[in-house]
Amino acid sequence: MDMPFLYLMMRDLIDRLTAGNFADDAQTTAVSSTVFFVLLVFLTSTLLGRHEIQFAAIVAMILETALGLHAQADMAQVAFSAVAIFFSSVLAVGASGRALHLVGAVAAEQLRRERLARYFSPQIAAQLSERGTHRPAARRAR
Repeated sequence: MDMPFLYLMMRDLIDRLTAGNFADDAQTTAVSSTVFFVLLVFLTSTLLGRHEIQFAAIVAMILETALGLHAQADMAQVAFSAVAIFFSSVLAVGASGRALHLVGAVAAEQLRRERLARYFSPQIAAQLSERGTHRPAARRAR
């Protein structure tokens, strides 16, 4: 919902700049709105999953391209904007995946510590927990 609203605001600004004989500024505004779309894609990565981030990136690329065409910006700049949004979405998906993996690892470690504390005294649980992080290599039976 934020991206279409941003598109409408930017399109209105571009129309006003064009009507005021500031066509160069309208083109610059259209291309520089890429930054706002990239920020919205990164915001999406903090709230949603991989497929939603990819969908948001596709919507951002379409709307940014529409703004560039409406302002009659240079096609190379419009294409660069779409590529920038694409690569930012790739980074957002990767960062989101790593954050989810880290949260899972922390939750698993916390569960392991709670189980140790359930069956052992706090001092022994702490020693076992410390040993668990520095496990020696397993020996093979001969």
